[in-house]
Amino acid sequence: MKARKVDFDLDRIVTAGNTCVFKLNFNDGTTAKTPVSQTGEDFFYTMKESKSDTDANALVQIDPAAVVIQNSGASGGVDDQVVITLTGTHTDQAAGEYYQDIKNIDGSVVLTIGAGVMTINTGVTLRTS
Repeated sequence: MKARKVDFDLDRIVTAGNTCVFKLNFNDGTTAKTPVSQTGEDFFYTMKESKSDTDANALVQIDPAAVVIQNSGASGGVDDQVVITLTGTHTDQAAGEYYQDIKNIDGSVVLTIGAGVMTINTGVTLRTS
């Protein structure tokens, strides 16, 4: 597990069926905010109706294979940005508030990077073409 700080807010409001992208930029937590590489790290995203729901009953689960780790363009030239994309299929839920979190799991060390509420609203325009 690498020492780092992430600057992002996990609370989101999205219209049902729309794409939602989380871009998490990791740095060393100093005033210089030096980027910290996330290469080789595993990140998991989960969205549930209730915090007490089992992961198996989660509405959305995104595993490390679907998470993109890339260079944010910040100085340092390292892969410091983690991108998690929820597709329209993921957000196609009934209007309401859902609990979500992102975890970094490194062997036996589990770290919740962020937790928050996903508010899903009903859309007005239903046509797609």
